[in-house]
Amino acid sequence: MANILLSTYDFNNDKCFNKLKHILKPNMKVVICPFSHNILYYTQEKNFNELYNYEYGKDYNILCKAFYDYGIEKHNVYVLNPHRDLLRCMKHKIESADILFFTGGDPIAFMDYVKIFGLFEDLKNFKGITMGASAGAMVQVEEFMTYYLPWEQYPYAYFEGLGYIKGLDVVVHWRNDEWQDIAKIISHIERRIPFLPLKDGNCLIFNENQ
Repeated sequence: MANILLSTYDFNNDKCFNKLKHILKPNMKVVICPFSHNILYYTQEKNFNELYNYEYGKDYNILCKAFYDYGIEKHNVYVLNPHRDLLRCMKHKIESADILFFTGGDPIAFMDYVKIFGLFEDLKNFKGITMGASAGAMVQVEEFMTYYLPWEQYPYAYFEGLGYIKGLDVVVHWRNDEWQDIAKIISHIERRIPFLPLKDGNCLIFNENQ
């Protein structure tokens, strides 16, 4: 089992490739979990398809290109599609996956939708490789902080994640700006847990030994 945290989808770049080539192997089955978007993507199939259709989906093809550099071909990259897949089909895809990839967007929406779609326990108990970019990285920790969202809506609140990685905090898209500095102080002083900055184009890898 390994948990891979990213800020961006370009995990085939020079910084990440040498670290990940020992983990991501040809013929592995990848399942994309695209639950980090707003409600329009789950009520209107056209919006969902613009990102995740197997032929022309923008994000689907970006991810396929990155996985291809590790020898994982497009026919082994699947999508959980709440418009087309019955619950038992989505559960089967998760169970048979070698790699789960969590998309970027809104981590709160991600956690809400996996519960709405009945997949929370399946994801939480998954024992294979998990990868996620931005929001998809944040949801892999035990509890994530919404340092990046509008202050009026989410003033540094904490939300439940999937809990693969415990006892630390991660800030994606690290730029060392004012908001992230405040998040760092909160992690160290209020929460008393280690704080890991994650810059765009980099990756963090955890295994059983963290």
